[in-house]
Amino acid sequence: MKFPEDDPLAEFLRQHRMPTPPAAAGLEDQIMAAIDLSDASNVIPLRRSRRNPWLFSVGAVAAGLVAGLISYRTLSPAPVSQAELSRLASFMENNWQNTMGDTSDEEFISTAN
Repeated sequence: MKFPEDDPLAEFLRQHRMPTPPAAAGLEDQIMAAIDLSDASNVIPLRRSRRNPWLFSVGAVAAGLVAGLISYRTLSPAPVSQAELSRLASFMENNWQNTMGDTSDEEFISTAN
């Protein structure tokens, strides 16, 4: 995509472009020789322990159990008293009777206030 308003800038950059420097002779060969000369003893071999996967999995299971117990204790609802249950039952019964009764809108508004 070409925008005409960019033409003066593109022309300016073309006119004032710096020449690229010539590539150094044998630079690639120098880099490859330096890589070949690097000491293989500098590389630290990876040691794989047989216990690490077991320790990780046991730790993950233990963390999951602890999280489950904590969330169970935190998220379980508190026991409801008998007085609260009877108050809830009477509230539901009154609301059900009000929805099933033949009350006019005026009576409903006056009882709501």
